[in-house]
Amino acid sequence: MESLTLRHSKLSAAKAGRTTLEFRAQLRMAGHFYYVYILESERKPGATYVGFTEDLRARLAAHNAGNCIATRPLRPWRILSYHAVRGKETARALEKYLKSASGKAFANKRFR
Repeated sequence: MESLTLRHSKLSAAKAGRTTLEFRAQLRMAGHFYYVYILESERKPGATYVGFTEDLRARLAAHNAGNCIATRPLRPWRILSYHAVRGKETARALEKYLKSASGKAFANKRFR
């Protein structure tokens, strides 16, 4: 998937007359994202965990390393779904919603 993104970036950069490095720099400056994620346990399929972070890869590694008490017993985890949002408060609100009964029902229906 990363190569598809890179190819898309090269095409978009070429269309705009920019190099890939210039295009990536512009993307970084475009804004900071927070990621709201849903993890699914590989040990116990169907068991999920919802959280938010600024660095999705590092957070998944922390969950799988056992650094998080809430997720330690059911590791390893895989990402079921993630959503990028610009604001920290928006991320917290989305996380709170996905942890509610209606949010769980929505996630089960739409993200599985």
